[in-house]
Amino acid sequence: MMKMRRKISLFLAIILIVLFFCGSRKYGVSASTPMPAFTVVSEIATAGDEVTVAVELSGNPGIHSATLELDYADELELVKVEDAELLEGFLSDANYDEKPLVLAWEDSLADTSNTTNGAVVYLTFRMEDDVPEGEYEVNLQVCEVYRIEYAEGQLELVDVE
Repeated sequence: MMKMRRKISLFLAIILIVLFFCGSRKYGVSASTPMPAFTVVSEIATAGDEVTVAVELSGNPGIHSATLELDYADELELVKVEDAELLEGFLSDANYDEKPLVLAWEDSLADTSNTTNGAVVYLTFRMEDDVPEGEYEVNLQVCEVYRIEYAEGQLELVDVE
């Protein structure tokens, strides 16, 4: 009789354990919006040549306006800045010799944020004729990025991290 009680108790304990583990729910946790990234695409060039590099946007959660600062090695001469028309309302400093160069987009007529990914701007650099072989950096600092949200029927600009 004692053996039978132990078996029943063991059987009930196993059932409770199975119910506990099978009945528990597991939840995944993720960010509510993707983290956007602005990236300068690496390129290869030779001394005396021009090279065009793209600045690309990925993980775009919705951008209404953005301000970036561009700095680059002294061995590079910035000769052209071309908007890729991914974001609306492109503005840029006209003086390419001034560092950092400010690149900005703001579409004052938009009532929704742009969620497209891809190239946002193309930068053409000329390599000096006597530049030594090596790597020369183009650095990008993201200053401000905003998206549009509606709260109580009112349009608001919200900071994007």
